[in-house]
Amino acid sequence: IHLPAHGDPYIKVIDFGVAGGDAIVEEKGLFVGTPGYAAPEQLRGKPVTPQADLYSAALILYEGLAGRGPFDDVPLVRSDDGSRQKALIRAHLGMTPPSVLRFAPWAGAPIDKLLQSALSKDPRERPQSAYAFAMQLFVLQFVGNDPLSPANATAPTLETMTQAPPAS
Repeated sequence: IHLPAHGDPYIKVIDFGVAGGDAIVEEKGLFVGTPGYAAPEQLRGKPVTPQADLYSAALILYEGLAGRGPFDDVPLVRSDDGSRQKALIRAHLGMTPPSVLRFAPWAGAPIDKLLQSALSKDPRERPQSAYAFAMQLFVLQFVGNDPLSPANATAPTLETMTQAPPAS
């Protein structure tokens, strides 16, 4: 959280994955990045566009809402050779992420729909720009004026989460 001398504080998202050693650097595909936040095309060593960053931003938003990534519990298969990292890459390459509503039902269907589009395996199906993605997020704050609507439910706090019974 950045606290400027003048003005309101705001959040900055900074990726230290490459600097921190969690990255994969591959000679052939020239992949540099953190597999848990990389777009499928990036993992394949294909040219990346701004849509790869939108995929990563959607993963961060998903994690912020759900308290976990969409593929944190993907089961290992034989071809993963016991590697959680291989399982995670496999999921990013070919699995549809579960609805964020599974882990954060209070988030609402509109945010889930936006996340599903931003997490599309096909970059052409993601929002066309960071501005378009941000505008969709901005508009979502005004969705549904019904206080009983799940989209307007109060997000859990750390205090209420520690008091809640464990999820089944």
